[in-house]
Amino acid sequence: MNKRALETIRLLYNHTNCYVSGAFIAKSLSVSPRTIRNDIKMINGIAATHGFYIESKKSAGYKIDIKDKSKFNLFINNQYLKDELLNFNNQESRVHFILSKLLILDNYVKIERLSERMYVSDTTVKKDLKVIRNELDKYELQLISSPYYGLKIEGSEFQKRYAIANMLLDKPYHNHTFDTDKINDLKEQLIKLINQFQITIPDVKLENLVIHIYIAMFRVENKFMIADKDNIFQNFEYYDAELKHFFQAIVGLLEQRYDVILPIEEKQYIKAHIAASGIVSKKYELIDRKEINDLIHQMFNKIQDVFQINLDNELELKKNLALHLSTSINRYKYKMNIRNPILTEIKKNYPYAFDIALVGGKVIEEAFKIKISESEIGFLALHFQLVLQKAQSVTEKIRATIVCASGMASSELIKYKLLENFGNALTMTDSQQMYELSKETLKNTDLIIATVPLSREYDVPVITVNTILTQEDILQLNHFINNYDKNENEQLIEIFDLKSGINSKETLLTAIESDLKQLDYIEPNFLKQVYEREAVATTAYGNLIAVPHPVTPQAKQSFIYVIKLDKPIKWETKEVQLIFCLGLKQHTTVDMKPIFKKLSYIINDFNVVLNLISQQNNADLRLAYKTISNETKLN
Repeated sequence: MNKRALETIRLLYNHTNCYVSGAFIAKSLSVSPRTIRNDIKMINGIAATHGFYIESKKSAGYKIDIKDKSKFNLFINNQYLKDELLNFNNQESRVHFILSKLLILDNYVKIERLSERMYVSDTTVKKDLKVIRNELDKYELQLISSPYYGLKIEGSEFQKRYAIANMLLDKPYHNHTFDTDKINDLKEQLIKLINQFQITIPDVKLENLVIHIYIAMFRVENKFMIADKDNIFQNFEYYDAELKHFFQAIVGLLEQRYDVILPIEEKQYIKAHIAASGIVSKKYELIDRKEINDLIHQMFNKIQDVFQINLDNELELKKNLALHLSTSINRYKYKMNIRNPILTEIKKNYPYAFDIALVGGKVIEEAFKIKISESEIGFLALHFQLVLQKAQSVTEKIRATIVCASGMASSELIKYKLLENFGNALTMTDSQQMYELSKETLKNTDLIIATVPLSREYDVPVITVNTILTQEDILQLNHFINNYDKNENEQLIEIFDLKSGINSKETLLTAIESDLKQLDYIEPNFLKQVYEREAVATTAYGNLIAVPHPVTPQAKQSFIYVIKLDKPIKWETKEVQLIFCLGLKQHTTVDMKPIFKKLSYIINDFNVVLNLISQQNNADLRLAYKTISNETKLN
């Protein structure tokens, strides 16, 4: 199968929940729609044997139907292994391969050797080196280039192991480099010990522990040892005494079952991983630590300052964060970052929680003068998402109080009709008589629905309706509900633009800054902080979308700037054509939850993205976005 056909399958596989037009596939692969039709006809000729089929629907496009996942996965993996040209057709695969060779061999490798192995030119490999250097910077490693010897990675053994671990966890890349049977056996033996010592450990942390212990064995067997000159690992102590026995059992397992003699530094290295991994025994009780409590308090203060969210009464969140931070702070300090396999999904589905975690993470970074990885931010985001979901289920509905002069029966009738029509948007408080209304009785009310004109004004909005609700009453209430966030909070300014001739992320961000300066919407440090946010974690979420914004408020007016480009540009490793630039002013009252809800809705529905990028002028783009906004409010 040729590389274009496999790229077509991969593109459809990335959008299994919707149809993708032939025109879009053709544009993505720089061929004609007719070529795509021929390719799909060829693919379908063999697809049934391999557990899938590509459906075609007039006016909709193509959709992949996977009938047998195991057969399909085997087919795809075999294609990659058979066709090395295809395997190295994209930069990500090449970068991964080059890094693995340099890290595992730990000596010089010539560019010519790498280019021959991947069936690409020396020039292509040289272009990949910039990405490789950026990747190595995450681990404080350096790529050394010598005209006579080639390329080599230099840095501490400690950081090299972390770089190897991140590639090792991407299993398609390690099948021929590492002993998969040994890794699986090690995992089985660790699970036995976990059960024996009644250890509680999430699957993600178990996978990380297995990988780091395996790498320690692999490197020791190949004579690459940890040199703990600063005695870093001696600082790790177990808060849970049971883990000490667990550690001793692991060392015994490695030396007896796998015949590996571990120097003291290697034992301390494994001990540090266990202590910093966040695993605890079922007997463990969290000790109240002032250092942790003070840190959480500072995080909550900063989050309230930026997002206007008060977390002080969230006792369960405090407890969960205290447990998380009690073991992860040493991990942060010594860059013992664990891989987060669901990071992409977290960023895509919980962008608001991820941004809250970024702000909280900044507090930790300032407190300990460290940098926290994107994966670690993702783990923090899950804790904040739990609180957001709880708050959404409790407070998302508008709290309405009925004021009816006709008695209890009429009030109940109105209440029934309101819940029948707006049950997803309204929750009813106790009905009141006009004379009962006061600031105190209305403190838990967002809206008064009255059947009679009220004698005075209140801080709460009032809608007057008939005792028997008419269609006009329904429309009036519907309008209020759809625009409620605007009535209650500062209004978010919406800007729309179509741009052409943009060929890079940097050019685009400079253009955005220029536009916003002309409108006098941003502070001087806006663009600088946008780049700082990108350095922590890219805001390109896939499906051609990016959401650039500063970590902290840097706007004079709160806004969302929606931009459609005439063609996609490269944004780190992703293609981007639709941009939602966000800016918030200090102490904004804009409720960010519905905004990020809309963005998450768009990011996860490729048909919505295609609709937006098909718009040909600002007015149509605005209308298409507004339509999506109304859909998300009703969902």
